Amino acid sequence: MMWSWSLLVLMFVFMLCPPHRSIGVRVNLSEPRVAPGSPGPWSHTVSVYLGGKEGFYVNVKPVRKDALKAKLREELGRQAVWVVYLEGAADTKYENAAYAISAIQDVGAKVVWITPAVRAEWGKKKPM
Repeated sequence: MMWSWSLLVLMFVFMLCPPHRSIGVRVNLSEPRVAPGSPGPWSHTVSVYLGGKEGFYVNVKPVRKDALKAKLREELGRQAVWVVYLEGAADTKYENAAYAISAIQDVGAKVVWITPAVRAEWGKKKPM
């Protein structure tokens, strides 16, 4: 008798309350798309070039030697991975290369030194 009353009450409740409608955003996953917005933190690299009349270049822009660390912090602040590519002209002084490596490591980034041998090896590889 108790079960029948319970069922009767449940049926009455479900008859009075309308069915719950789901609310949300319809998503179509059939076509892959990229959301518009700012570029990701991996879209740009940070590079230091040694040579020329200015001496130091960060991402192709000339930088004074005493402003190198500040410029690196500014550029790396927009990056997820702190890697700086270092390359120098053939007539670059060793002291400038040592200073650049020290500055890059002082700001907490990893140095990837692109030597002439590495540059030549990249030229030999066939693109995929």
